[in-house]
Amino acid sequence: MSSNASWLADPKWINAAKLVYRLSETNKFVFTVEPLCRLRTNCLPLAFAHLATIDEDPYAVVAPKDDIDMLPLAWIRHIEKLHIQYADDVFFAATTRQTLATISTVDDIRKEMGYCLERCTKVLNGIRVRADRLLDGDIGIPRDVPYCLIVNAALADNVGEVLLAKSAIRLLNEAAPHLRCIVADPDVDRTIVANASLVIIGPGGMLYDLDDHDGLSINLSNISSYFRIGFLAREYGIPYGVLGAGCPAAITSRLSKIFLQEALRDAKFIHLRDSLSLASVSDAIRLQSPTIVAPDVSIVFQDEIAKITQEPFQQKLMIACGSFNVKSIAEISHRCDMALRIVIQATEDLAWLKENQSELTALVPSVEIVDVHQAPISALFKAVASGDCLLSTRFHAMMIGIMAGLETVAVGVRDDKRHRVKQELRDKVKLTFIDSRVTSDNEFISLCCGQFMNGKRSQQDPGYSAEDLAGLRQLLRTATISVKM
Repeated sequence: MSSNASWLADPKWINAAKLVYRLSETNKFVFTVEPLCRLRTNCLPLAFAHLATIDEDPYAVVAPKDDIDMLPLAWIRHIEKLHIQYADDVFFAATTRQTLATISTVDDIRKEMGYCLERCTKVLNGIRVRADRLLDGDIGIPRDVPYCLIVNAALADNVGEVLLAKSAIRLLNEAAPHLRCIVADPDVDRTIVANASLVIIGPGGMLYDLDDHDGLSINLSNISSYFRIGFLAREYGIPYGVLGAGCPAAITSRLSKIFLQEALRDAKFIHLRDSLSLASVSDAIRLQSPTIVAPDVSIVFQDEIAKITQEPFQQKLMIACGSFNVKSIAEISHRCDMALRIVIQATEDLAWLKENQSELTALVPSVEIVDVHQAPISALFKAVASGDCLLSTRFHAMMIGIMAGLETVAVGVRDDKRHRVKQELRDKVKLTFIDSRVTSDNEFISLCCGQFMNGKRSQQDPGYSAEDLAGLRQLLRTATISVKM
């Protein structure tokens, strides 16, 4: 269930929330699921149980029965040590210490917990208990073929995340051509980790524990979802590494830092995509693995993108990708005398379009809409790189604009991933960064028009070269040289 308020309409979830609150008063931590782990400060995602042992301090677990496999393998092996307090057809609640009385009757517990115990037995016998969501789901997991498992957000209906996954595949195919690459989301079955030859966490900006750039609310779910994979790999003795990770802001929670330190303790390598990410991670944990800073892995597709810019196009074309003030982009298009193409990279962009399309078409009747959020990455390349200039709130559309040599304006907030690229590249490329928090609509329009008025595709140095990933390629070759065939 999503972390929004929809769970409040479900009696089973409401009851589970009451159990979490009740048990949080008598236990050091309650390990539970989103959104219940936000109820109190000692409520944590299930993956954080990797930091505890079943025989230590008083802990509690409140979770859907289908998620019992998300507990550490050591807990699953000794599941009989948990004292079941409550069970219904959806949830169970358990504690590591015996209590005077259970919440459910003994008969109800016996009846409802059979499913959980059966699921634990399957896990211990190496039998799959949950469906894998794979990027190429129709292909499935290869039998008797060594494979590399890549865990990122490629199934989140954002073609930018797919671009990251495909970039990782290309790099790993170069480093270890004997490995087949499988891309899955973080909610992966244990067997796909246990049977892998190598596990990769990333690429993507998953190193954060805040809800937003303001840092006003702690959210441990992202770190727990992705870096749980490090614990799973270690449980099964599978080598693992971090590829193309971004750290958008300081990691602030003490528990996040402890979790990350342990999750990355045995990583074969860590690749961070910018120097500020390295600084933030280094402030949070002690990096013990070979670590490198190199640009976003998407630049492995620079040659393909450059070829698109060599194709002839008739009209002057402004590309806009992301979410904007409709009146502003219409005004920029008119002032610069450019046709306008809206590129939909993710589901959020589609929601923005649905909300604003009538106004947009009224202001720019000839506007072209290109929806690539579920398309192959080649469609994203073509949609962006065939323009003369680019306005983007989307990181990977911006990266394509840079690689295509377009006059590019990226919109974000200071020190975010777009701003960091500008800081790293400085004046090597035609990239302008606009901080949306301190820029008025009129200033925004003027800045864009100043950049776009004479905008056209350029064959100048796009700012990246093959040498930028040379160190990363060498690190991957070294890390994979001993991976089993």
